[in-house]
Amino acid sequence: MPKSADPHSELVRCAEVVERELRRLEELSRSARNIKLSTEKNITRTARGLQQALEQQEHLAQQLRALGQAMQGLAARQEAAMTPLATRATELQERLARHSEHMQRFAALGAKAKEALGALVELSSAATSETQGAEGAALLIEADERVRGLVDETRSVADAARADEFPEIAREAHALEQRVQAMRERLSEAVRSKSIGAS
Repeated sequence: MPKSADPHSELVRCAEVVERELRRLEELSRSARNIKLSTEKNITRTARGLQQALEQQEHLAQQLRALGQAMQGLAARQEAAMTPLATRATELQERLARHSEHMQRFAALGAKAKEALGALVELSSAATSETQGAEGAALLIEADERVRGLVDETRSVADAARADEFPEIAREAHALEQRVQAMRERLSEAVRSKSIGAS
């Protein structure tokens, strides 16, 4: 099966032919201009040179048309390469927007986790005090529910990032989920020990 012509080779070939034809036209033009019109022989030579130059001009015009067609082929290739990029640019914008949404959700989760940790530290300090009693246990149970909700939310963010094919955000959210889950386990132990102490 014969290979299709290389458009680059075709363009080079056309350009080389145009250059060759143009040089020939320049030679004929110089020659016709340099002959003194002082004898019949010179006048005849000059007339023949002018005729050859006109014919050469026609050859050159044909080759220029062929070069123009080769250039149109390159323009078509350029368009074929650029057209899909418009679609890709739209996809990129959509992905950037989606990535930004996931990052905002993850940042908000991080802030919530930090806030919850601070609250738990305060509760732990207060829980060691004997004056808290049933009120301290109620606060710990409320905090436990809050942290459980945070675990669910971090899992949801990790799952959504994984579904949208953002593995880095999914990994970070999963790691945060594990840290919050560990925090919740410590909190559950504190709730159990408070409940046992209160009974």
